[in-house]
Amino acid sequence: MESNPFIVSWWPLALADQALFHVSLQTASLYEELQAQKGFPISDLLMVDSIALVRRRIEDSSLAFQDETLDSVVTLAAIEHGKGNIEASRMHIDGVKRMVGIRGGIDELKQRSPLTARMVSWVSMLVMEAPQFPIKDDFGHGDGISSIPQWQLVSTDADTQDANLDKLNITPANAIILQLKGHLAALLRNDHISDPLGIWAISVGMVATVGTRNHEWFTDQASVAAAALGLKTWEEVLTHLQSILWVRVPQEELFRQEWEEAFKMVAKGDCGQHLATFSGLKLTAIGYFIHNDYVKTKMSATNKQLKNTPVAQKAVRCSDAFVTIYQHILWLTSSTDTMATVVEGSLPLSVETTANVTQHGASKLAGGLLSSYSGWQIAITALLSLVVYDQLLYLWQKGSIAGPTFKIPIMGPFLQAIHPKFEAYLAQWASGPLSCVSVFHKFVVLASDRDLAHKVFKSPTFVRPCLVPMAINIMRPTAWVFLNGKAHAEFRRGLTGLFTNRALSTYLPVQEKVYSDYFNRFVEHSKANGGKPTKFMGWFREINCALSCRTFFGDYISQEAVKRIADDFYLVTDALELVNIPLSIHIPGTKCWRGKRTADAVLAEFTRCAAACKANMASGAQATCIVDQWVQHMYESKKYNEDLAAGKEGIEKPTNLIREFTDEEIAQTLFTFLFASQDASSSATTWLFQILAQRPDVLDRLRAENLAARGGDKNRPFELEMFESLTYTNAVIKELLRYRPPVIFVPYLATKAFPVTPDYTVPKNAMIIPSCYPALHDPVAYPNPDTFDPERWITGDAETKTKNWLVFGAGAHDCLARRYVPLTMAAMIGKAALELDWAHHATPRSEEIRVFATLFPMTLFDGWVS
Repeated sequence: MESNPFIVSWWPLALADQALFHVSLQTASLYEELQAQKGFPISDLLMVDSIALVRRRIEDSSLAFQDETLDSVVTLAAIEHGKGNIEASRMHIDGVKRMVGIRGGIDELKQRSPLTARMVSWVSMLVMEAPQFPIKDDFGHGDGISSIPQWQLVSTDADTQDANLDKLNITPANAIILQLKGHLAALLRNDHISDPLGIWAISVGMVATVGTRNHEWFTDQASVAAAALGLKTWEEVLTHLQSILWVRVPQEELFRQEWEEAFKMVAKGDCGQHLATFSGLKLTAIGYFIHNDYVKTKMSATNKQLKNTPVAQKAVRCSDAFVTIYQHILWLTSSTDTMATVVEGSLPLSVETTANVTQHGASKLAGGLLSSYSGWQIAITALLSLVVYDQLLYLWQKGSIAGPTFKIPIMGPFLQAIHPKFEAYLAQWASGPLSCVSVFHKFVVLASDRDLAHKVFKSPTFVRPCLVPMAINIMRPTAWVFLNGKAHAEFRRGLTGLFTNRALSTYLPVQEKVYSDYFNRFVEHSKANGGKPTKFMGWFREINCALSCRTFFGDYISQEAVKRIADDFYLVTDALELVNIPLSIHIPGTKCWRGKRTADAVLAEFTRCAAACKANMASGAQATCIVDQWVQHMYESKKYNEDLAAGKEGIEKPTNLIREFTDEEIAQTLFTFLFASQDASSSATTWLFQILAQRPDVLDRLRAENLAARGGDKNRPFELEMFESLTYTNAVIKELLRYRPPVIFVPYLATKAFPVTPDYTVPKNAMIIPSCYPALHDPVAYPNPDTFDPERWITGDAETKTKNWLVFGAGAHDCLARRYVPLTMAAMIGKAALELDWAHHATPRSEEIRVFATLFPMTLFDGWVS
């Protein structure tokens, strides 16, 4: 394989370049369409995108003359020639010739890109019917491309010994037959005559030389092989042929007749002394493909009177048989020698040639196809078919929206998906209002337009949240975020009451305790480290995990459990990538497998806490956390329903009338809260502390405002009433959530075909992802969107851009915590500003963005001084 030019040189270029890959893919579809003889619908569809991609390269002066551009244009020329569009193919060759001239000529191109020079040379010769660039002479002298028999003999007179062959002008075939004889004569010293490959090559040679002076020589070799192997019947020969490559076609009778003559020679004791080798196999197959092309061209153009001569008719039948064999060699054989020959000497199939193959062989092709091929050949064929199907399915699903013109075979941009880059997201959003990618079997559409994002958020009859495909397995299908309709509304009604002002005020004392505890740890850690820079990302994740767990469960959950969840929850996030390897959740040691087990452990802990809460609240305890509030609402609702059933009058209806939820339902719901908040709040905290360290003017103003709100007492706990008076603090938090949004998009699944625009319908079961980041960085709504500017919320009109404010989503599944989040952030940063000093030790990559579920600084920052 290391010597195969296609694998060594061509495919690395094609896999890295959209235009070249697209035209290479087009050659595969063209072959199938030539076989089917039903026009070129797929090839024509691909041609539109191919031309667009090639034109884009040509219009870019830095790309116009690269190898990929030359290879793409010359392949387009071959494709058009194969379809019979001669003028179009010659137009492409004219363009290639100009490109080669700008590159310094064919000799300069040969020095730098041998394969491109060879492709340009032989395809241009085929299309223009004569060499278009200098070639070496027959003895290898000169500065051009090494000649091949087709070039050397294209203007040479035919052997005048056979008048019919002279008129048919099949001199290239004669040349290859002579070259074959030369190979065989040189190998006569080796004893290889008794293998099936030798029988195959001899058979090809016998039929290929019918009517020429070389026929006797090949028949002599056949008689030697028959004697050596004890072959006496055509059926015995056929067994050997099928073990190599054989298709049952009507032309088989020609082979049988030739072998009958060889058997007669054996019976007479008149046998030759030569061999056949694999070099003969490939030369003969190629020679007779060219032979067929010349026979058909000359017959149809200038020698129609010869069509009825016996020699001409037999030659055409022979060439049809070899075209069939040659076609199967091209796409079923992957040995180095054969593939190298295809690159150097093969020509595109003509429509007329394929029509003859179809007419003569299609009826019997299927019967002998599988029996003639080895298991690996069938496997490769199946794989190639799958690749083509996968590519065509992607093109159909893509339709007119933006996205890669081709899909990396099977897996798509999977490697980019597991290591996402923020710049790639920016480019995807900028490519169009709707764009797409396809990873493995999952087709993904991204909506970057603000109005389209709103439409997705507000179309529950067409879509449902899926977060990421693996989320439903890790978080369980019964989790309320995956529900729609009445079931979702029932959950949401029960949860809404947990985020009222009254409920929120009960959570502040436990949160104040968390802040005090962890801020003291921050200071002690910095002192122990001698004030040197230290990474604080782990601390920020832990303080936010503790904040969530204590807000959810108060003292029902132990500090050890909080620390364990903070440490392990990273594994859940790591497992919830946009696209995962299929079935990886069942493979021990994979991200999904570890994430599922971590999630199960967290759910078990939360279920235990829910049971403990119910027992405590049943004794009449006061609510101090979310689960207390929820259970209290359940008990109030249950008592109301019991009193109502008992016929009591004058009873007061609870503010939040809900059903009773099980411990498992409570655990699942609060797990989704933790999932939604853990990375988002860790991201917001990281950016907030980093930006304020870089902007001392903002920090000083925020610090002064919070001290004033506490009446000059920096130790006074944060209260709900303070929140509304913190105008500048609120502006800082809003600007942070806009500038570095903790949620950049929310994946949904199309439950049925979704006509998201008049021109495009999202296919059923595709992911459709409304993006929040572009709306929040819209320069029309937020001038200078890449600048952190809290003033836009005070003196500017940012507050009026409500449709762009997609930080918390929109529609039936918008975030319940849209008031809770800024409240807790204000409490945290206000207390930190009053009690701490910190410094950010910047690095060259501090402002770069890393995507890990949300946005984080590329190098997580350090540096605290208390």
